[in-house]
Amino acid sequence: MKEIFIFDIIYNGLMHKRNESLNFYSLISFNFKQ
Repeated sequence: MKEIFIFDIIYNGLMHKRNESLNFYSLISFNFKQ
């Protein structure tokens, strides 16, 4: 169970980082279009 918990934290952390970079890129492209 402990291994699954650690994997969950790492996986959620990676997904959070990916979502942040996606929001960052969409912000840049949005500002570029204006």
